[in-house]
Amino acid sequence: MNYQSKIYILVIWVSIAMIKTEQDRQVRKDMAELKEKVSFFLYNQFINFERDKKIQLNGSEIKPAFFLNDHKVFIDCFRFAAPGDKDYEERAKLYEEEGVKHLFMDFRNLAEKNIEEFLRAKLPAMGVGVK
Repeated sequence: MNYQSKIYILVIWVSIAMIKTEQDRQVRKDMAELKEKVSFFLYNQFINFERDKKIQLNGSEIKPAFFLNDHKVFIDCFRFAAPGDKDYEERAKLYEEEGVKHLFMDFRNLAEKNIEEFLRAKLPAMGVGVK
């Protein structure tokens, strides 16, 4: 392999790394925005909650995005909350096995701008009063 080929490969590798880094940065930004909007809704509804609280379930330590203290409801945020997403599948299985009340939210809620509407529709069925 000559010197020019090595440089070309290095340029391609650096370009791919930069794209991946930018995509990761966007995912973190979108996740932060989703969690911020959920926090804002819960706070304005005077719902007692904690973010990223460490909880033991079935021998596993988890940190759901939100834990509604007075109602024992878990709210988790994922990039894509659907079968095929490993993190989602593991958490869904654990919650079902343990019989805990839970909601899953993902970037579709953020894109569709329906976070407040979604929470208003789902939380009352779990015993959480919303205005």
